[in-house]
This record gives sequence, C-alpha cells and structure tokens, in this order.
Amino acid sequence: MEWNSTLYDKSHGFVAEYGKDLLEFVPKNDKQAILDLGCGTGTLTIQLADYCNKIVGVDSSQSMIDKAKKQFSNIEFKICDALALPFEHEFDVVFSNAVFHWISDHNTLLKNIHKVLKPHGLLVCEFGANGNVATIETAFVKVCNTLGYEYQPKFNFPTVAEFG
Repeated sequence: MEWNSTLYDKSHGFVAEYGKDLLEFVPKNDKQAILDLGCGTGTLTIQLADYCNKIVGVDSSQSMIDKAKKQFSNIEFKICDALALPFEHEFDVVFSNAVFHWISDHNTLLKNIHKVLKPHGLLVCEFGANGNVATIETAFVKVCNTLGYEYQPKFNFPTVAEFG
C-alpha cells in the first residue's frame, strides 16, 4: 500500500490524537531507548523523545518517513518492514499506535519485536481487533460484488485466541 503523508496528516490526524493516550503507559527514563514502530509522519515520535535518551521511528512508507525527517530533523527515522526489523536487543520499549492491524503475519511481527527488545523490554501498543470494522467491511464487500468488483480486505483483525 502506498501512503500519502500530506493527505494522512490532513485527514487522519485523529489516529495520532487517539494514540496520545498510550503515552501514559510508556515509562519516562532518560537512559532508555524507544522504537516507534509504524511512526508515520512522526507526530507521536516527537512526543516520545521526551521519554528517553534515544528514539528511532520506523515505517514502511517512504512518503511518511520523508515527511517525518523534514518535520523533525533531530530524530532518527528509517524505512523498515515490521516483519524484518534491522535491530537486535537495542530497545527498552517498542511503541506502536494503530499499526498491527495492517500487518498480516502477527507471529513474525511479535518475534521481530521480541528480537529488538532488550531483556525485560516493554511493548506498548494499540490496534484494531476482531469485529473492529466488520459492519462497514461487510457492506463494502456487498456493494463491490453488486457492482462486479472483487474486494479483498487489507486488515488483520485477530480474535484474542488468534493473537494470544
């Protein structure tokens, strides 16, 4: 999926706004390192910078990372696939807002997060779960089929049993 960072900030700013509530679960420690997984344009990454000594924002979108770097040149941002993170035991906290439901393979995702965390590291995340947009998605599929189009949902909304 190709993201448009300008359109995202203009039309989907509510995503980062909702994510601010997650910050209360991130310990403040000027000796820790935090990875913002799926950082988008860096709106929450810049706030996380106050919680640590080292902050790195990663996203799979070139457009998002370019805008994040332009807005917050003092923070390290990298293009990374969440299923192939290039870090090992470097972070005390992995923070992720509204990202996991975009990723199809949660087992590999969690293994990668475990790999990048230091021993006793912390994952602070939020994402859509089973049934999150079921009514909308069912209606959309029905309309697409009626019009002769085939739609394959892009989201991965697991049940508790599937994720656990």
